[in-house]
Amino acid sequence: MTEKWYVRDVANRANDGRGAVQRVSEELRLRLSDGAYPLNSYLPSQESLATEFRVSRDTVQQALRVLRTEGWIESRQGKAPGSCGAGTSSRPCPGPPAPAIR
Repeated sequence: MTEKWYVRDVANRANDGRGAVQRVSEELRLRLSDGAYPLNSYLPSQESLATEFRVSRDTVQQALRVLRTEGWIESRQGKAPGSCGAGTSSRPCPGPPAPAIR
């Protein structure tokens, strides 16, 4: 019997082994540092990001939590997450992580 092969949808899966949360958070981090999402602006909705990245909304939420923990974005109850410096805070976006000192 001949095996049947199906083309897999690799859009949700990075070829280098990164998970979906890491891929989404890295891309959003790049966009924030490049100014695609200006300071004090709102990010696109979770639903639109999920559609764009072809991931679940839960994956987007996890990626946004990573960025919030790192200080890239802020969120408020009932408001969409905003780029760093959103709201009353005026802290700048952090730069790339400092190299580890050994």
